[in-house]
Amino acid sequence: MSSSFPSHTDDTQEDWATAKRIAEKIGYLPAFFPRAVRTLIHDHHDASGHLRPVTKYQIAQLLKIQSFRAMLYFAALQMRKEKLKSEKAVTTGSLIDLFDPIDLASLIGAFVYYRRARKVLSNSQWDYIREDFHIVAQVGSTLGASIPAIGISAGILIGTMRMVGLTALVSADEKAFKEYRRHLRQKNLRYDLSKEKELYECTSEQIGVLAISKMGFGIPIGQAFRDAYKSEQNLTLIKDPLTLRMSITRFWMDHLLYGNIAPIIDIPEKYYPAHTEENSLLEEVQEVLDGKVGWISRGRDDISEKTTPLLFKPVKTSEDLPEQFTDIFSLEQITDMEEEDFDDLIDHLDEEQEAQFRSDVEDAIE
Repeated sequence: MSSSFPSHTDDTQEDWATAKRIAEKIGYLPAFFPRAVRTLIHDHHDASGHLRPVTKYQIAQLLKIQSFRAMLYFAALQMRKEKLKSEKAVTTGSLIDLFDPIDLASLIGAFVYYRRARKVLSNSQWDYIREDFHIVAQVGSTLGASIPAIGISAGILIGTMRMVGLTALVSADEKAFKEYRRHLRQKNLRYDLSKEKELYECTSEQIGVLAISKMGFGIPIGQAFRDAYKSEQNLTLIKDPLTLRMSITRFWMDHLLYGNIAPIIDIPEKYYPAHTEENSLLEEVQEVLDGKVGWISRGRDDISEKTTPLLFKPVKTSEDLPEQFTDIFSLEQITDMEEEDFDDLIDHLDEEQEAQFRSDVEDAIE
């Protein structure tokens, strides 16, 4: 592709009213997903970036769904490969421990919306966006893992939430979307917010803001996402650190998706990969553009004793641990736990409720 880049567009109240109406095409989102994301964001801000034991336990319930387990395992294989190599066996708890809370929130949010898109769109509609959804998720997460100052969460959200918006646009008017795709091919663009506004009276970015809010990420992340797509190339005008990070992420994504080495604007040195990481980043991006399968498209059929043996190796457990904790916490973690945290965990033990939870999750995404 050429180095042409998409234009941005200003918002109006009428745009937002249309965006809210079209966003309903994404469909019903069960409350336990935004609840999990809000809890993870809370831990990111209020627990110094560490998972509280009760949060870890709640996220572990999601990983009892094989599709979620597959997603997180392959995400770890991509972004935490060296740490994963050192593991003799992978438990639910050790898999969760490989990621920061906000990264877990972004992985879960993007994966749920990817599955919702596949569920709400017809086969022909899904074929329109499946590949691009996969590409932005994989390239964004690779970018975030390669540049710590950007981070996995920003890398994932900046691309995938726009694709959630595109899901709603496709569902709202497939004929208009066909015209949009012709426009993109003619202009050699991956997206064009001005053209979206012309065709739909709102943009995928606006619906992406609503999707971020609906998933429980909170106003600051939604605002930073929105402003990242409004940013001019003069980054010195951006004062908010999160908006700056999201804007730089968007510039990186726009360039990488066209096969360019790096943004052609001036950005602080810390927002570049280390010299040793640069080649691996570009190689990974090219492999994705060439069709490499990534974490977001994984499911229950991708894990087995043969293909993912680390997930199936027996783990030494202690008889002193409640059975529900054996795959999540080590005895050392339980022993070091504050009494209040342990009591909170015990309060959440409800096998019947957990069985219903797993059934509801599977209904929502499978």
